[in-house]
Amino acid sequence: MKVLLTGNVAYLTTKWIRQTFSDCRVILLGETNLHSDPENGITVVSSKKNYKAVFEAYGFDVVILFSNSLTFRSEEQGEIERLHAMLDACRKNHPVKLLYLTGLSLDNAAQHEIDDAAIRMCLHMAGDAVQLQVVRSPYLYSGTVRRGWFYRLFESLDRRSHFHFEEAAGQPICFLAMDDLSELIRRMLEDWPQANGTLDVPECFDHTFRDLSKGLAELNASWSFSFEENAPISLPAPDDRKLRRQYGWFPRYSVLDDLPGLYEEYRRARPLKQSLVETLRQLIARHRKWLLLIELLVAVVLTVLCGHLSQWQVQFGLIDYRLLLIVLMGTMHGMNMGILAATAASVLLLFSYHRQGLGWLTLFYEPSNWIVFIAYYTIGAVCGYVRLLHTDKIRFTTEENERLKEKLSFAQSMLQ
Repeated sequence: MKVLLTGNVAYLTTKWIRQTFSDCRVILLGETNLHSDPENGITVVSSKKNYKAVFEAYGFDVVILFSNSLTFRSEEQGEIERLHAMLDACRKNHPVKLLYLTGLSLDNAAQHEIDDAAIRMCLHMAGDAVQLQVVRSPYLYSGTVRRGWFYRLFESLDRRSHFHFEEAAGQPICFLAMDDLSELIRRMLEDWPQANGTLDVPECFDHTFRDLSKGLAELNASWSFSFEENAPISLPAPDDRKLRRQYGWFPRYSVLDDLPGLYEEYRRARPLKQSLVETLRQLIARHRKWLLLIELLVAVVLTVLCGHLSQWQVQFGLIDYRLLLIVLMGTMHGMNMGILAATAASVLLLFSYHRQGLGWLTLFYEPSNWIVFIAYYTIGAVCGYVRLLHTDKIRFTTEENERLKEKLSFAQSMLQ
């Protein structure tokens, strides 16, 4: 059986995949840290590929789509578009079993409306062509997923030893363990319902964010917490016991019991202390525009100093340091900096003319005086354009290399 796992697949691990789909060929499509593992029957496809191309290449029996709303406090967009593309691909390649795992969205009323609209669209588009089951699930959690809520929570606590919950202290927490989800998926695949429908995963532990803060405080006594006491309290839907009756399944693992393991996962996954060079590199990347302006100002000062110190030396008398400034800035940083450097050089030249006693009117009304300024801007633009061509060539070569790697990986996966 071929299984496609797509969407919000960052929570999936090799161990979880093999535990859930022990005798299946699994293709993973989405943003993930996993790599293709032929020994375990796992193929990771580039997230840039569309569903149509992947379906034509493999042909699936089961598709499981993980919604962005399975991440607590998720800000990811594009859920409806992705779901529509998936349903369209499934209808053209039926019969396919499609399991859509979506979240409760208790933290966001607007997202809750979007999720409901997505479910209605699923049921409408599936019709008789797709065997569809929609499962509303509590949020997933992991200590290693960097965009996950618990990773951000631990990261904030490590930095400031304090965390402010955006929820009230009495707000129920709704999280589902990956092992519980694995068991549910296995049972559903073994006994797939005949009719399309929706299932709700119950919240069975009745824990609140106050309980969560107490559990976290046991990990580190120096951590402190505060709550948004005026926040409204949203209650999950009561257990309709449908999953218990149909599959004999219910959640067994509480997130509070998993907190020590989650924190240990986070500590192993967090990056080591950065070196000074790496810190400087990130600082430069964050404030690149300001650093370029500072670099230009320093270069202008050095240009003035070099011109002043070498004015009495014959061997340096023929060097135009202003032109050198333009060439260096344009060649190193592109057209914008080349034009900006030409402007700075023009200002320096104007002051040089002024010191020589050349009046502003004479300078303006004598066209021959414009030639130097025109040359400065032309050279700045040409040097910047050369830099732009070089950058585009590097980017094109890099992208072409990535495409060739994807084609090679795709060909290897087809031969397995």
